[in-house]
Amino acid sequence: IAYGVSAFFSYQAWRGVGSNAATSQMAGGYA
Repeated sequence: IAYGVSAFFSYQAWRGVGSNAATSQMAGGYA
């Protein structure tokens, strides 16, 4: 789970997108 969270934050920071919908969907995929 910790790895998924780290990847989620890393992806969000890398993408730089403020859309929670896209980030949430990506997080769900990793989770």
